[in-house]
Amino acid sequence: MKTSFNLLQHTSREAPIIVRYIFTGILAFTIFQKVYDPAQFANLSRTLGLFFGHTSRTPARGIKAVYWSIILTEIFIVFGFYSRPLFPYSVFLSFLLLGTGSLISLISLYFGLHSACGCGLFGENPGLVLAQKFILLGFLFYIQKNKRIFFPSSDRNFPKTGEFVR
Repeated sequence: MKTSFNLLQHTSREAPIIVRYIFTGILAFTIFQKVYDPAQFANLSRTLGLFFGHTSRTPARGIKAVYWSIILTEIFIVFGFYSRPLFPYSVFLSFLLLGTGSLISLISLYFGLHSACGCGLFGENPGLVLAQKFILLGFLFYIQKNKRIFFPSSDRNFPKTGEFVR
């Protein structure tokens, strides 16, 4: 008996799982980065507050509320990618955060603002942080496209895109 190993078939099954690990690993790293250096996030918040017409400094409690809500949302996303009922919500929140972050990075690049927010692997380089966000969006589209691989025992019960889990 000859057993054959089809590399393409094997990698097509494992690739989405590996991409999910990479995506959640990068997101977990950025959570630790924000917790380790919260001042970097606060500086971006103040810069954006000045950009949008607030001439006074942004209040510290407002920055803290946004800071902790983003961190808790990212923690929810990381754990939600490994839980069937939370998966659709995690994907939605990931698209929302990455889309908003990409928009903020684009605005910062266009107007030459300081855009280091503690949300990237590349430090303060705004072009590389934006590139990272676009790569993560690509990963997220790939994960969403191959979502049935993560929870194979519940294929028929997996909600359609945009459908809420009950």
